[in-house]
Amino acid sequence: MNDIVHIPVLADEIISMLKGYEKIVVDATCGNGGHSYIFATQLADNIQRLFCFDKDTETLKIAQNRLNKFSFVEFVPESYTAIKRVLENANLRATFVLFDLGLSMWQIKKSNRGFTFHENEPLDMRYDIREGEPLSHFLKKMLPEEIENILKTYGEVKKASKIAVSIVRERKRTEFKTTLELVNLLRHLGLPTSEIQKVFMAFRIYVNRELHTLVEGIKSAIEATQKGGRIAFITYHSIEDRIVKKISKIEGMKKVEPYPIFPTQKEIKQNRAARSAKLRVFEKGVDDVKETNYTIIDSMVSSFPAPSAR
Repeated sequence: MNDIVHIPVLADEIISMLKGYEKIVVDATCGNGGHSYIFATQLADNIQRLFCFDKDTETLKIAQNRLNKFSFVEFVPESYTAIKRVLENANLRATFVLFDLGLSMWQIKKSNRGFTFHENEPLDMRYDIREGEPLSHFLKKMLPEEIENILKTYGEVKKASKIAVSIVRERKRTEFKTTLELVNLLRHLGLPTSEIQKVFMAFRIYVNRELHTLVEGIKSAIEATQKGGRIAFITYHSIEDRIVKKISKIEGMKKVEPYPIFPTQKEIKQNRAARSAKLRVFEKGVDDVKETNYTIIDSMVSSFPAPSAR
């Protein structure tokens, strides 16, 4: 299961931002443990606790195999929305929190959950198969306008209406249980690979309530971080980056750097997954942030389509 190598994005830049803040570290999206392994090996003398969160228990098992030898590492098989609760139970506050909002290479190549359209896999797309419903179930019952809204909101897909109508019409003959069934329909409609990628991204964001969960995760991380602590985000597409940018508008939060940090051309050449990455780092300047100050990020997703929270 661990034969897929996931190269952590912007690792040197993250280490630079972490130095001096490495006492209580939270890897909010641990995945295969790429960033956490670098933290543990390069900053072991200074880290007191390293919390590794991931709701995808399969990827977290890979991280455990890599990081079990470090006594200060604790694995948390939960969403990053639980950061506040977990740290409160440990009577700790974070000095540094990292969110890497990209998919791991294992999820794409080995999870068999339909994250890639290059293989024929079950059309699931859930990070945590213990929660919610797979995409195939949603496609059986959604109205065309619901599908269109998802594709427009989360993928800015050009032929969203045509795709939605076609899915509803075709499901009388096709169950849409596999990625190949969906891809065949999209190819028949003349979609290029770039647009198919957007369709898959939009459905994945919807199934996992990614942006609603991100907002809750941001609030949880801020509440769990001590005054003077830092929270870093690696984003990969514009819609999540727009939410992250607004953190600087929350009273008590400030940017560490005025502009996002991008990977070098050398890194992009070595790791194409880094090509769309942006790093933004924020510092908490107060002990506690008032609940009303989160309105600015809550309002960004209040009208976005999402399955009911479970």
